[in-house]
Amino acid sequence: MAKILAAPSDLKIGQFLRESRLFEHLRRLPGSNRARPRPWTPLEAQLLGKIRDADLAPVVGRTPTAVTRARVSRNIPVCASRKTPRARREDKMLGKRPDAIVAEALGRTTIAVADRRYRLGIPARYENRKLWSAKELALLGTMPDQELAKKLGRSVLSVRMQRIAKTEIRYGQPPLRWTKAELRFIGKIPDGALARRFGRVRASVRKLRVKMGLPPAKPRPAP
Repeated sequence: MAKILAAPSDLKIGQFLRESRLFEHLRRLPGSNRARPRPWTPLEAQLLGKIRDADLAPVVGRTPTAVTRARVSRNIPVCASRKTPRARREDKMLGKRPDAIVAEALGRTTIAVADRRYRLGIPARYENRKLWSAKELALLGTMPDQELAKKLGRSVLSVRMQRIAKTEIRYGQPPLRWTKAELRFIGKIPDGALARRFGRVRASVRKLRVKMGLPPAKPRPAP
């Protein structure tokens, strides 16, 4: 605040603050004209956009809404928030440990930590997370999710998510069959592009291509 008010002299600042408080006192007296807004002085206008509207409001004796309205009417951009050293240190901790542990260390909620990490584009960090092996993936859809979860020592939700993401097996509906027109493109178009074109899972396209004994298609060079 001292840097912002450094341009005018101390005498002008003192006079400005006394006049602001005196006017606010007179404005609140019975019979005062409250409908007519107090015009902004040149010194008050110089402070717009230098600090946050909410912080400037008590200094000039106005409401935050009045400060914002005056700043916008003069096409003055909002004061850019500066990260404090504490905020920078907290951001560096995001994604290094699970959100719950980071939240406990920072004294924040897990939801707040996860939301901040998501806004910064930082991937989540998991500990003691068991990766899926090829043998486990091959068992997806061969038995109900509850039985496979118990057999693999995993949660039912984890098994269900892997089944939906890696296979086309959907319980309660018949599997999606390949048409003759679709089979013509196997091995001629990259698996990912083919999966997106026909609305299938990439792993399913690759599995069928390997079963047909076809090599993967090479992506076309960019023109």
